[in-house]
Amino acid sequence: MEIEIDLKSFSSLGIALAIVVLLILGLVGYAVTPEGNRILTWEDWQVHKAHLEYRREVGALQTAVDRLAQVVNRSPDPLRAQMTADRVLRDLDRVTLAVLEPAKGAVVEAALAVRVWALGGEREAAVQAVARALDAVQKAAEGMK
Repeated sequence: MEIEIDLKSFSSLGIALAIVVLLILGLVGYAVTPEGNRILTWEDWQVHKAHLEYRREVGALQTAVDRLAQVVNRSPDPLRAQMTADRVLRDLDRVTLAVLEPAKGAVVEAALAVRVWALGGEREAAVQAVARALDAVQKAAEGMK
């Protein structure tokens, strides 16, 4: 009894799939391989994940400060300022790294100052609070480099 199996179409597909998988693994490996081309340890992987989390949270802080700056640069619109400040404060709940607490606190202060300004407070106080928050977030962003 003879059985013939035609593997031409399977082997072409298999080879193409293997090449794609190897390319993806190579790109991922290149992105996460530690300095000195050594083997990636569990500790190295955890540090890599922590760096990614730090970048994500600094990005959230930068976005929040940008929103507040846009509100301050417009005419006082109490509803828009209130909604923006509430959204910023809600978004800041996702910032959990202890190292970013000073920057997070400055952004919270700025959000509250913008809210007060829009409801009739001093514009200069809001502008200064946003400037302090921007400075704190920029210092945190420089810590990534």
